[in-house]
Amino acid sequence: EGAIFSSFSWFENTRAGHVGSMSSRWNLFVDYIRGEHGIGRMEHISLDVVLMYGAHVAHLVEDELLMPATAQCYLSTVNRVMSFALGNRSVWVSPVRDCGIPRRSGIASVSLAVPDDLHREWIAAVNTRLAAMLELQRELGLRFEESAKIDARAAFKAAESGWVTISDGTKGGRVRRVPVETDRQMEALGRAAAIQGADRSMIPAEMSYKEFRRACYRTSVQQGIRFHRERHTYAHRRYRVLAGADCPVASKVKHGKAHWQWLADQLGMSADAAKAIDLKTRKQIALELGHNRLEVCNAYLG
Repeated sequence: EGAIFSSFSWFENTRAGHVGSMSSRWNLFVDYIRGEHGIGRMEHISLDVVLMYGAHVAHLVEDELLMPATAQCYLSTVNRVMSFALGNRSVWVSPVRDCGIPRRSGIASVSLAVPDDLHREWIAAVNTRLAAMLELQRELGLRFEESAKIDARAAFKAAESGWVTISDGTKGGRVRRVPVETDRQMEALGRAAAIQGADRSMIPAEMSYKEFRRACYRTSVQQGIRFHRERHTYAHRRYRVLAGADCPVASKVKHGKAHWQWLADQLGMSADAAKAIDLKTRKQIALELGHNRLEVCNAYLG
């Protein structure tokens, strides 16, 4: 399998001037799919695999290990190489809408939150286990891996205290607490706990995490589901609860001064007071999503 990805060699020859950077970005993708999926032939690269790579790159941005512009370039390279090799765009992905990678500025300009009617369609289209995980992602702001590895039975019991601790599947091993304040959250945890049954997590006992993840992503491709968008929904809802009005992308008001003034008008206060509320709200949401850096919230809220 040493020469399996040699198809990139002839692609390089047609793109003189960008060979070095394109080749290094492509090699990162090759290393990922070989290591994570055991794929060694280009014809075995499917849309769900590229989406999982996109989620991986998006997590690097969230963990402050990669700049949004660089992440965009990584996915752009994969898109270009695969479309050139296949002669079509069957595995083309949008870095923003499909993978949750922030725009180059890092500030969202379009809402990725999932409307209630679309969420219901997603729930109806998948099995009960994956449906429960989508609910956990939406109601607790969990990443896909966190929603798969959570011990929902233990979390359901712990939620009686008003908090759940998220520790399994987190990025960088960072443990965080998520508040449980609504009936929807308790219902989501209760359903997940019942479906989990005697298993240790939402991952069926007979499957490894990688096998389960691959099966879930295959389903997501078939049904047009993008897991990270449920996390955006959580962030938008929490902003409205904590700030008392919508975030920039939900209100369609530009990030910064324009939104602070809009927020001030909505809440009947000065722009400076509204700015302080915005900052406090973003800090809290950053903690609940498991981010180190406040600015990462810009990718969710605008």
